[in-house]
Amino acid sequence: MEIIKYLQSFANPVLDVFFTIITMLGEDIFILAFLTYLYWNVDKETGEYVVFSLFTSLTLNGGIKDIVKAPRPIGQEGIFSAREHTATGYSFPSGHSQTAGTFFGALGLRWRKAWIWAAGIVTMLLIGISRLYLGVHYPKDVAAGLLLGLASAYFCRLLFLKVRNREALYVAVFAMMLAFLPTSVSEDFYKSLGGLAGFVLAMLFEHRVVRFQEKASMRGKVLRYLLGLAVLLCVKLGLERILPEGNFFLFLLYMAVIFTGMGLYPWLFSKWKALQ
Repeated sequence: MEIIKYLQSFANPVLDVFFTIITMLGEDIFILAFLTYLYWNVDKETGEYVVFSLFTSLTLNGGIKDIVKAPRPIGQEGIFSAREHTATGYSFPSGHSQTAGTFFGALGLRWRKAWIWAAGIVTMLLIGISRLYLGVHYPKDVAAGLLLGLASAYFCRLLFLKVRNREALYVAVFAMMLAFLPTSVSEDFYKSLGGLAGFVLAMLFEHRVVRFQEKASMRGKVLRYLLGLAVLLCVKLGLERILPEGNFFLFLLYMAVIFTGMGLYPWLFSKWKALQ
């Protein structure tokens, strides 16, 4: 608590904007914008590994949160909190920090460049500090999130390289995450589990049917990217309007979005010459 108060003692409008922007780097909008371009246009194997790591990590995060049930510092005396709408579910471990640890850790493990690790470590730490500055997490939440994120990236990379049958690996990891169902009631868990399910289905479809090529003209890549983002947005908004409320339907929503982005849409642009 004292660390949060100390950081917030430096609060001013400039730092408020700075840490708000920094914390957004650990949210799905930034991650989605990067990963879709990477997967569709640059290196689909790297995209596959990073998405596998992320959804494994986030599902684990949601499952642990629902077991520990740690309260957030929101509402505590002497603490002000911002961007509370992003502070969903329980507090431990920090989802933003774990996302950052997984994402930047996975990129560092994949490309093994000193500048990627340096930029990733700085960004991870800043995202963790932003969660404290914004008053939505305790230090232990941030530390645990970063460590779990890095561990998830490492072990998923190890499995990705060592296990020959990746489809069986993905199914096995999804089955393991089902062990959290008896204790998990949060929306975040079901969103992540749905995303993991969509990833598994997409990889089964892509590996066996689609087998798309990332290579395309620059014009084709730009059109592919912009149209793909529009397709994903339409799928998400459309399903949100027609699906009832409830965790099961959140599971279906995120499963459909990820399956579309990693399986169905690549099948579409692999057939459309304008996107090649």
